[in-house]
Parts: sequence; structure tokens; C-alpha cells
Amino acid sequence: MALLAAMVIWFVDHVQANAKGPTFFEVLALFGVGLLAWVVGGIWWMLARAEVVDMAELTRDRQRQARKRQRKEL
Repeated sequence: MALLAAMVIWFVDHVQANAKGPTFFEVLALFGVGLLAWVVGGIWWMLARAEVVDMAELTRDRQRQARKRQRKEL
């Protein structure tokens, strides 16, 4: 989030100083590329650290544990 905040602050400062200047569209494109890179990097990071949970297996294990507890109670 710090990278996004830094990019937004830089962009806002530049736009306020050079709203009608010749570099406006270049800065807008640079900001767009930076934002796109930030999003792609974030998605890549999340996919690399994601954990797949098999709900069928999890439910089956819980049911087995519940049966074991019931058998011990009897």
C-alpha cells in the first residue's frame, strides 16, 4: 500500500503543478503503467502465497472426527 500511496501523491503533486503542461499525458501514462504493474505484482504475490482448501476433504475429516467422538461417548 505504501507504493500505491507514493505513486498517488507523486501524481497529484505533478498534476497540480503541471495540469496544462506538455508532460501531462506522459505522466498520466507513466502513472497508469505503474498502477498496472502494482496490480499485476499484487495478484502474482497473492497467487504465489494462496492456499487451496479442499472443502470436501475438510468436511469428510470433520465428520470422521465427530463419529469418533460419538463412539467414545457411548
